[in-house]
Parts: sequence; C-alpha cells; structure tokens
Amino acid sequence: MYRNEAFTEALYVDLSGVSLDSVFGMTELKKHLRQISESVVSDELSRTLEIAPSKIILMKSSERDSALYYARALCGELAKRSFSTIMLTPQSFLTGSYSDFETKLTKALNEVIISSPCAVICSDVDMFCPGNDSSSIAERLRTRLFTDLLSELCGSRAEFIFIALTSDTGKVDREFLSMLDETVDIPAPDKEARKAYILNKLRCVNCTADAAEYLAAQSDGFGFAQIDKLCDRAKLAVYKNMLASSNGNICNAAQNAGDGNIVLTLELVKAAE
Repeated sequence: MYRNEAFTEALYVDLSGVSLDSVFGMTELKKHLRQISESVVSDELSRTLEIAPSKIILMKSSERDSALYYARALCGELAKRSFSTIMLTPQSFLTGSYSDFETKLTKALNEVIISSPCAVICSDVDMFCPGNDSSSIAERLRTRLFTDLLSELCGSRAEFIFIALTSDTGKVDREFLSMLDETVDIPAPDKEARKAYILNKLRCVNCTADAAEYLAAQSDGFGFAQIDKLCDRAKLAVYKNMLASSNGNICNAAQNAGDGNIVLTLELVKAAE
C-alpha cells in the first residue's frame, strides 16, 4: 500500500548498471565483497563455506564517499540476482519530528519485506542511531526505534542485506553494533582504482592515459572526494587553456568543447598544480 507514495518510490535506486566488475584494483576488498554477495544469495555456498549469510554489515571508511562507492558496487552485484536496492539517508528521514521519522522508517523497512530480495544502504548510520554517551533524549528514542524495527526485519522471512555506512564506529549505538554480522573496513583506493576512477571522472575532457597515471600517483592515500577535487582542478586547466586558445572568445571555446575538441594532457595537468 506504500508503493503509490512519492516518498516510498524515492527510496529505490537503480543500480542495474553497477557492479564489482566496474571497480578496478582493490583485489582483496572485491574478493571479500563478492563472498558477502554470494553468501546472501546462495544458501548452498553458505553451507559449503560454513558461514551464515551476512544480513547486517557495517562498512567503515574515513571518507563517506568511499564507503558509499563500494556499497553501491556490492548492491549492483546483487541487482544481477534480482535484488532491489533501497537507500536510507539522513536528509530524507531526519528533517521532521520523531513521529515523521517513525512513519518513514516503518514504511521503508516494510518495503524491504515487500520487495524481498532487497538490499538496503543506510548512509551515516551514526545519525540514525548515535552512540548512547552523547545522544539526546530524541536521539535515544530514534535509536531504540531503529534497532527494534531492524530486529523485527531480521525476524521476518525477508531475504535482505542491510549495509550501514559510517566513518567512526565510536559514534554508533552499541546495541546496533551488537547486531552486526561483520564489519568491513574500506581502505583508501589503490593506484589502479584511482587511475580508473580518474579516467572515468575526466572522460568529458578526454583525459590521456599519462595524465591519469600522473594524477593517480599524486593522489596516493586520497579518498574519492579528494580525488574529485583534483579532477576539478584539472578540468579547470583544460577550460582555461581552451579559452586562451580562442583568444578569450567564450562562444568559440564553448563550441570547441561541444565538438569534443578538448584533451586533458599531462602538460595541462602539471600546469594546474
């Protein structure tokens, strides 16, 4: 009965074109995430490996975008097996009263049962169920509701995986942490992953391989948000160069850009530093 509501429809995200196959590098992490995926969809494999399917996992990364990137890749993998994906974000759930939160969360978790098999990504789970030590009365009420409803979901016959994201487990409610099947620590992307991400991010300016290689080397230890800023500076260098080549004529520069006459070279990347 909730499917006709705009809020409920907005919960779903389409990850049919996303999967672990599109993630470069990060060999060990991908291997782990594939095992999680297989354990969720294959009871036979779970029995062979003598593991229980991971229903509730926590992805921890110092950078929110990195955890979200790999959570989406995992859910995209599950989408191949007809899993729907629901996204829970603070912006959608925490902007109203406790009553609003209760209504929305109840509908969202009911939708998991209706749509089974289903994957859920809960971004910033520490905002949904913050740690007890510093939380307010209102936050403790939300936390209790969150853990109670999640417990009810676990007791249902729904086939699901709940993927919670955080940058700091110390900020998350202890009762929720006790419900976890496992925690996955997300490392900073390795060089292969950074280069592939950069080439994709800068495909609009025809980034050359040597420019991407240089940016990947310069971004050692960076998360995706930091790499995005690096790419933005590189794109700006391209546009400035195009404008200079057009003698300051914005229309000509825009036309050249529209025609694809734009290349991000290693020289331009270095000039942007």
